[in-house]
Amino acid sequence: MDIKYNTLIVKRHGEVLWLYLDRPEVFNALDQTMRLEFKDVLTRISRDQSTRVLVITGSGKAFCSGGDLRSMGNQLGNVTETRERLQDLQEMTRSIVNLPQPVIAAVNGPAAGAGCNIALTCDIVIAAEEAVFGEVFVKVGLVPDAGGSFLLPRLVGLRKAKELVFKGEMVGAREAERIGLINLAVPGPDLHKVTMEWANKLAEGPALALQLGKWLLNRSLNNNLEDMLEREEVSQVLCLQSEEHKEGVRAFLEKRKPVFK
Repeated sequence: MDIKYNTLIVKRHGEVLWLYLDRPEVFNALDQTMRLEFKDVLTRISRDQSTRVLVITGSGKAFCSGGDLRSMGNQLGNVTETRERLQDLQEMTRSIVNLPQPVIAAVNGPAAGAGCNIALTCDIVIAAEEAVFGEVFVKVGLVPDAGGSFLLPRLVGLRKAKELVFKGEMVGAREAERIGLINLAVPGPDLHKVTMEWANKLAEGPALALQLGKWLLNRSLNNNLEDMLEREEVSQVLCLQSEEHKEGVRAFLEKRKPVFK
């Protein structure tokens, strides 16, 4: 991953890859370049077997402030350009959800609008205590995008989701943890350390089981029990034939920690 991007920074820590949204001067607002580069880097990561876990975070004081209103303003009234921008944003959402590797959002500061929903699209969300989250679309006469209308009711329930969307107010990290919007809020200075602990733990796990577990859980949202039982059967057969399963059984019998390669 030695590609140089204009709006992203990629840093490797062993089998964990950190992806920084890097437009700190505008609180990492999403413009067309960032959307396209984001799609490109996730495509590359999906094919990179040396990356076991991806962490997404922001440079500077913010995680992501959502769409860049300055660039969006140039598209006012242009339906074609607006739809193209939204489709690029939708591809970002799909790329995170469909990435084989587990994805952790390390939310270091404000996550607003599409930036909030990009964080929620990740498999695990860990936030600094000073971080805030907001479905602020209504403040500028918009509706949630980047998967927000799908994610919010499933995370916090329908009534709370409506409150967050209708009021458009920011929610602190501790409150976000309480209502199930995120997994964990930690003191700001501990964010990197705690995130690395989680990431390393996942990186040490069985890659196939984690990949298929993510695939199953994502599909459980739109399928019935019978469909999921069939998918579980196929996935479990694959896992039972894997070297990772064999190593897990050997380690259990030998009373040691498994080493998944």
